[in-house]
Amino acid sequence: MGKVAALDYIVIILYFAAMIYAGYLGYKKTKDADSYFVAGRRLGGFMFTACMVAVAMGGASTVGATRLGYKFGLSGAWMNIMIGIGIFLLGVLLATKISKLRMFTVSEMLGKRYDRFSQLISAIIMACYVSIIATIQIIGIGTIFHLLFGWSAFLSMLIAGIVVIAYTYAGGMWSVTLTDVVQFCVITVGIFFILLPCSLSRVGGFAGLSQLDPKYFAPMNIGKETVIAYFLLFVFGLLIGQDLWQRVFTARTPQIARAGTAFAGLYSILLGLATAVIGMCALIVFPKLEDPNFAFAYISAETVPIGLLGLVLAAALAAMMSTASGPILASSTLICTDIIGGFVKKGKYTKEQLVKWGKIVSLINGAVCLICALWIQDIISAIDLAYNLLTGAMFFPIMGAILWKRSTWQGSIAGMLCGAIVVIQQMAAKGMTSTDAIIYGLLASLIGFVVVSLLTPPMSKEKAAEWEAELNSVEE
Repeated sequence: MGKVAALDYIVIILYFAAMIYAGYLGYKKTKDADSYFVAGRRLGGFMFTACMVAVAMGGASTVGATRLGYKFGLSGAWMNIMIGIGIFLLGVLLATKISKLRMFTVSEMLGKRYDRFSQLISAIIMACYVSIIATIQIIGIGTIFHLLFGWSAFLSMLIAGIVVIAYTYAGGMWSVTLTDVVQFCVITVGIFFILLPCSLSRVGGFAGLSQLDPKYFAPMNIGKETVIAYFLLFVFGLLIGQDLWQRVFTARTPQIARAGTAFAGLYSILLGLATAVIGMCALIVFPKLEDPNFAFAYISAETVPIGLLGLVLAAALAAMMSTASGPILASSTLICTDIIGGFVKKGKYTKEQLVKWGKIVSLINGAVCLICALWIQDIISAIDLAYNLLTGAMFFPIMGAILWKRSTWQGSIAGMLCGAIVVIQQMAAKGMTSTDAIIYGLLASLIGFVVVSLLTPPMSKEKAAEWEAELNSVEE
């Protein structure tokens, strides 16, 4: 891959040591269920914003997005742009209301609005989604380790995965928060202040990009269908994702939740443009890479000075680790509170038992994600699978719970099941990256949700009044 000096390895080892220490500090701060799952709902502006950026910007948004820039040029930024729009809209439209709900999960909200069966089914679908996201990041971490140390993919994923699982298990959201703050700083410095300037300098600045074919500057070179698919997947998907909602629950005030989430969306858009340009620089320097997934690592090793290279590679690892730990915890929260807590224990947890189960499930879930990473090799295809499943099955039942008074629990279940079945069928028939999966999945979910809601009795007046009171209290 090029030069990786002893100093760079030392920087990366120090980064991992910082992650482990942050996990230990999180463990010391974890006292109860609120601390473990939502950091005590006490995060201020900087910490909250850093966490929102870190959870959204993972391997797909750094290594994967550089690959898109390498293949398609400036239009490779569309994935991160749509992620940014989705996060921005979450902040502007929903974050204030979500932060005041004082819940742990999206499914808990559906349970209050509909019934416990809607809560159960949504928790299962959502847990699958966030587990896939965690698996994607472990794959990305393994790729970087493989290139750095020449280890096998299995060993690379195993070592990095163990570190992520360990600090998530130990301190829950406090550990994830403290590591995310470090990771946000590393990502920002590594990408914007080191790799982007070094890459541009290597090719002669922005003017040097002109040696590329003009198609690499066309806004739709990646394909209109792909841009539409990104819109449906990420803008809709990020409005309803448990990993992001759970971070919103950590904000100290609704105002912090709104501003921090909106800023994270704008940051994501800027990162999309930066990684696309970095990918274009890699195309100039390495025009014949056999695997574009390696574009990030190769351009880093070629252009960044010794010592700083370790920080850039740590930035890639930081992006992946932050977006692995959050989903592992999100999936564990869903399983503990909505599946085990809602059906097995039926809400009879003590606070101590809830934390205990949270740690056990985090450990098991992390191990399962690590095992699954060995079978999924394409980051972009895997993220398509995750967001197709989430958006196709969950968007309309979740938004309907907030916006449509006539929606019913039967309609919500029908919408979830119709969307999930069609998404899986379309992806199996037409491939992981087919845009038909999300289009037909959303359509099937909408039809099932609306038709069954209209054919079944509405909420009782008592429950409707209860729900309205909760929403009105949110808006005060």
